[in-house]
Amino acid sequence: MGHKLHIDQNEKLVMYGVTHVLAVDGFSSNIVSHSSMPVKNNLTIYQEVYQSAVLRYGMWDQIRVDHGK
Repeated sequence: MGHKLHIDQNEKLVMYGVTHVLAVDGFSSNIVSHSSMPVKNNLTIYQEVYQSAVLRYGMWDQIRVDHGK
């Protein structure tokens, strides 16, 4: 734990009111935190995904975010 944190979001179901955001540890491929919300909300992503992962597992060396196509 603690080397790379991958944050990914899935907005394919946004027309149905669902956006998924999750954080995955790059070394072990474990999902360390996740959140589902009706529309993308950066404050919710910070509080429920990033902040909860850092408080539980500590600070990561790198953060990678998938920008999609």
